Amino acid sequence: MLESIGKGGQRRITNILNYIVPLYIERGILTPETLTLYIRISGDGRNVGRKVKHVMVTMTLLNDLNGLQKPDNNYTLVLYPGAESYESLKNALTPLISDLSILKEKGFDQIGGNHWPVELFFSSDWKFLSICLGIKAANAQHFCPWCDCSKDEINTTTKTINKSMDEIKDNYNQINGHIKKPLFYMIPLQNWVCDELHVFLRITDRLWELMLSDLRRETTNEEIWKEKILLEMQRLKITFQFWREKNSNNLSYTSLMGPDKLKILKEFNLIAIFQSTERAIQIQELWNQFNELYILMQNMQTTGETFHYKAQTWLNAFLAPSKGHPNRSNFVRGMYRIQDVTPYIHVLVNHVAEFIEIHHEFGLTAFLCSAVEKKNHMQVCLYFRNTLKDGEHENSRKSAIVEMLEHEISNYILR
Repeated sequence: MLESIGKGGQRRITNILNYIVPLYIERGILTPETLTLYIRISGDGRNVGRKVKHVMVTMTLLNDLNGLQKPDNNYTLVLYPGAESYESLKNALTPLISDLSILKEKGFDQIGGNHWPVELFFSSDWKFLSICLGIKAANAQHFCPWCDCSKDEINTTTKTINKSMDEIKDNYNQINGHIKKPLFYMIPLQNWVCDELHVFLRITDRLWELMLSDLRRETTNEEIWKEKILLEMQRLKITFQFWREKNSNNLSYTSLMGPDKLKILKEFNLIAIFQSTERAIQIQELWNQFNELYILMQNMQTTGETFHYKAQTWLNAFLAPSKGHPNRSNFVRGMYRIQDVTPYIHVLVNHVAEFIEIHHEFGLTAFLCSAVEKKNHMQVCLYFRNTLKDGEHENSRKSAIVEMLEHEISNYILR
């Protein structure tokens, strides 16, 4: 692996399990009667600095539902410098792929302890998932990891998970959109679960972009609505600003984190921004319906049937056509176009309900990747505060990544 990707580091998943399983038994999280270890694999890439990028792959036990969102309960399996790419991941993950195949087939034999059957799961953002699955990016004609939907059918609401991992593994080059063999071929496709956080973030991004397009259509003087938006952000105590890009002169604005986006979705006063109260109310109703869907995703009592119905209703509202004649008083302008539907909206409407039904014992929140992203942030801080950043004399130099992994191990021991 070092020859292929440089100064990376990895841990054997069996070693981690031999360390944490006794601790989980001691805490009552695992019991011999539990029988099965539910292991979730996740991954993410990050920019550490202007010229440094890291890719991290982690594991956690879904058996510990109350501890899943703690970064320390997501254990680093592989960490290496470089960008997210299929070839680098394939090289880095070779030992892990072998270990996961054995765990899937034979289970885990705890040293001096019990035999545990193993079920494997995968969850990450769309980019990392598509790379590991060997499928084209979200902007491809055939974009969906779970079904055969094309961009021409993106507004369809009746798609289901109609691919299988065995089919993809053996005949990926005959399946639309798939260009490489999946890396985690031992994980069934229904266990590759979408991350509700990224579903929420990317759809709110699209709703915000479409709202700005409505404002541009309403008035050509953008300074008017920009000032109104800034005042509303001040009211909500959200740091936000607009600026022009130097090279293109395109309008850009602050990229907000999840809590601020949720606050905007729930509390932003669109009537104070729009000249047309009617249009503001239309958009507000659409935002409110999406917020309801987000709440339903987080509720373990939600049924797939209920969610699918409400998601279909929301998409119908999103694509509502205009009514009446444009030159008459009874004209009601429609909402958005089919071209405005994104892959994440497709997943929300077609597949989230399926995942709710398939994984009802865990709930979708069990596949949330916010703890992985938090761990990513913590490791960036660790890189700058607690390592030599690959410095020192060449002959005595220790990889910064090895230093980070050693620091993580010491924290586990202290716990």
